[in-house]
Amino acid sequence: MVKQTIVPPTRILIINPNSDDSMTRLILESARRCASPDTRVDCVSTPEAPIFIENYLDELQCGPGMVDIGRRESGDYDAFIVACHSDVNLDVLREIVDKPVVGIGQASMHAAAMLGHRFSVIQTTDHSVPMKEDLVRRYGLWEKCASVRAVVGNSDSLLGAVAEAAQRAVGEDGAEVIVLGCAGLSGLEKEIERRVGVPVVDGVACAVVLVEGLVRCGLTTSKVRKYRPE
Repeated sequence: MVKQTIVPPTRILIINPNSDDSMTRLILESARRCASPDTRVDCVSTPEAPIFIENYLDELQCGPGMVDIGRRESGDYDAFIVACHSDVNLDVLREIVDKPVVGIGQASMHAAAMLGHRFSVIQTTDHSVPMKEDLVRRYGLWEKCASVRAVVGNSDSLLGAVAEAAQRAVGEDGAEVIVLGCAGLSGLEKEIERRVGVPVVDGVACAVVLVEGLVRCGLTTSKVRKYRPE
């Protein structure tokens, strides 16, 4: 008889880089819906961070709190997720934490690249579009990106605005997959998918599933060069 190996439950900490506790609760609800039954998922807001991350100054201001969380909690969790689609301070956490660290932006865009010829990212503000375009290039996915679009103001709801922007990305830009470009949009993916008719990728769900796999494969961040903490 083959002896079964008992795998302990995976413990994931999701860091919401902003200080909006209502968004933290939304992220946690979405993460727990897609996590395996034996996975423990927690989510924390970043103290003294801005309520919303929209520009480079916001990213800088949330850094100290994120570093404190990573250092304080590194011994209690098997993996970490950065729940901002701009993947703010992702490299810093990979340097200071000896566990897998996944950003919802990187996870969702790489997943989208495997689901269709080209994808579009839907942002909640026009100001954040150039920043996301730079991030797509950084991840080497620009040729797979049909567009980065901001939501339009013609709809009477956030869901309607995101769906309208997604429809334009499909009809005008040639997108075959839609990526939700904000953690605050988590939970809307299935209804937008129903309205638009193409796969819609939520970064929170992708990051949870991906990091579960990394933990179960016994993989973590390489510390040989880029993320060596010295």
